[in-house]
Amino acid sequence: MPEHPLPFTNRGTLPLGRWTVSLDEASTYVETRDSTLRGELWREWWSLVSAVRAAVCAVPACWLAGSFFTSKVTPGDIDCVFILRRDHVEAARVDPAKSAVIEVVGRNQVKRDLNLEVDTFILEWWPRPGPHRGSNARRIRDYLENRGYWDDLWLRDRHISADNVAASGIPTRGYLEVIVDGYT
Repeated sequence: MPEHPLPFTNRGTLPLGRWTVSLDEASTYVETRDSTLRGELWREWWSLVSAVRAAVCAVPACWLAGSFFTSKVTPGDIDCVFILRRDHVEAARVDPAKSAVIEVVGRNQVKRDLNLEVDTFILEWWPRPGPHRGSNARRIRDYLENRGYWDDLWLRDRHISADNVAASGIPTRGYLEVIVDGYT
């Protein structure tokens, strides 16, 4: 069995942080005690990546998290934030078939509409030299806010008991940034 690029912590999670890995490195998390279930979830995620790629030309990266990337024997699904170029998403919205894919993925309706065990979200990446102010200041602010939201969410343990609310706000785990087609 190939070794994971990031071994699990003693809590059974990825180490704290966003960890950039290749597709091959991410796929090593399929090879565990229950590779049948994990293999099926991975194939479902990959078929979704292929559909999104067909709609927007390229998928630069995906942020992956959830029980799939823990020591949990039976993961429920894969949590995925697709990092997609804003201009590619806008171009896809002109075509009804491509727009339908973007809507299903962006509204986290993949389980309901496509029967795939993947929770999905889209972060529209706007390639810029920096967070400039200007005529698009609101769009830039929205992008930075959304990027921070997802980063913060994936670093938290959302399964801490309700009687320990303070602990749920402390970053304790990691997630993967899987480079698919690359940032170009």
